[in-house]
Amino acid sequence: MHVVLGLAILVATIYSLVDAIRIDSSRVKHIDKIAWVLLIIFIPLVGTILWWTMGREYWPRPSRTVEVQPYRASREPLTDDEIDAAVEAEITRHENEARIRRLERELRDLKGE
Repeated sequence: MHVVLGLAILVATIYSLVDAIRIDSSRVKHIDKIAWVLLIIFIPLVGTILWWTMGREYWPRPSRTVEVQPYRASREPLTDDEIDAAVEAEITRHENEARIRRLERELRDLKGE
């Protein structure tokens, strides 16, 4: 019985350790990713339980907000100015998202990840 329990703790610890190492740092909560790995290694049962209950975020944060388009009561076609404005807004949104991704990448590089 003790062997089965010990084996279960070992498997859970290894699984938690691999998960903590592979997860993106933006999904790690409360303390730094390295601290979680060390906690899991040095205090296996407690570290594993804390990792799965407090240490990780299960779903990634949404990267952008949802834009709601205004309701168009009529079915008349868009004017050239409306099309141009919509295209410009879309280009600006994509440029902003690319800039955010670049800044996030630079921040990760500065942190040494």
